[in-house]
Amino acid sequence: MPGLVQYLTDLDEDLSLGKDDQPENTKLWLPSLIPVDMHRNVCCDDVDQIEERLRMARAYDVLDSVRHMLRVKTKMIQFKNKNVRGQRMSGKSREVIDRVHDRVKGFFEKYRRSRRGLLLLVGLGNWEKELQVMEQKDVRSYVDPAPKKRGQGVGGPTRRNQGWREWL
Repeated sequence: MPGLVQYLTDLDEDLSLGKDDQPENTKLWLPSLIPVDMHRNVCCDDVDQIEERLRMARAYDVLDSVRHMLRVKTKMIQFKNKNVRGQRMSGKSREVIDRVHDRVKGFFEKYRRSRRGLLLLVGLGNWEKELQVMEQKDVRSYVDPAPKKRGQGVGGPTRRNQGWREWL
């Protein structure tokens, strides 16, 4: 963006990399970080449209990733409930499922950042019908991961659901 150096100089923004700063950690100045009234002075003609397409594509990709990881989590829970027995193996499978859910949380944050950038860049519009606000409660698996409690049934305890030592 041709006017960025002048804009940052006017803001007294530090333009140099320090000794410890890595280029990967440097702030990336995109049009969404620049006030709308300054776009014409700082940005090229199409840079804001390019960023808009980038953020839209990223938001849709992240939504697909969230859906995929939630399906994976559901399948893992179903497999665990069907095949895993014992406290040790159940705990290990729960750790794996929790790591999958942590990945879902990361995708959730990426979506929120992309949507926030779109809102800053484009403002309100028709795109909000498809890319709606995502709350934490909206990100959940298709199957409740909490184990279901089993009651004693209608007739109370029987020999079959008592321990084997009790009726020997």
